[in-house]
Amino acid sequence: MSLRHRILEEQGLRRVQGRAKFADGRKTAAMRLLELQTGKTIEVLLAKGTLRQLARRLGVHHTTILKWRRRLQSEDKNSGRAAGSPTA
Repeated sequence: MSLRHRILEEQGLRRVQGRAKFADGRKTAAMRLLELQTGKTIEVLLAKGTLRQLARRLGVHHTTILKWRRRLQSEDKNSGRAAGSPTA
C-alpha cells in the first residue's frame, strides 16, 4: 500500500474516481478542515449565530453556512437524529 493510500485510510478517506471522499459522506472536506482547526464538530460550530456571524467567524461565505446547515439537517432527518446533534 502506498503512503498516499495509507494516509487517506488513516483519515477516513477513500479514492473515488480521482477525488478523495470521506467515508461517511456527511461532511465536506472544508467541514472536516474546520473541525480539525477548531477542535469542535461542525454541528457545534453551526449551532449558534446568524449566517453572517458564522461566516465571518469561520472564514467562509454566508451561503456556504446555509448549504452546510441544510446538508446536515437533511441527513439528520433521513437518519432520525435531532437536527444539529453531534454524530458521536
